[in-house]
Amino acid sequence: MDIDYSAYLPEPTPLRQSAIVEFTCGSQHFQLACTAADVRAEPWETGETIDWLHFKGLQILNRLPNESESASVTTYMVPARYVTRFDDGPLFRVGLGKKTVDIGVFPPDYETPAGSIGVDALRHRVAERLTVERN
Repeated sequence: MDIDYSAYLPEPTPLRQSAIVEFTCGSQHFQLACTAADVRAEPWETGETIDWLHFKGLQILNRLPNESESASVTTYMVPARYVTRFDDGPLFRVGLGKKTVDIGVFPPDYETPAGSIGVDALRHRVAERLTVERN
């Protein structure tokens, strides 16, 4: 069963301030600046329900973009148990919001990494950073 999350999921909820999200998927570690996020329970191809971090983000390679730079974000689904960090990032301004066409999905095929903050803590950290009108 192949699931097209972009066909039915709403856009992730905008954050009032960006967050730095880090997660480990297998042997790879990722760091992204996140502008919108939700933790949601959705099915996986096996039929199992997975807790996901559904978010819009920009991968940080050497540095965060500054205020004068334009940057595009991508929408992702990452198993919430992979997340090792979700903390305040820099202020940002959304110039042009676009509907997600495709969602990058990291499969829930790997072990929970050492340092996972846990699903409950992630849910709490995301809720703390949602825009006031969405809380």
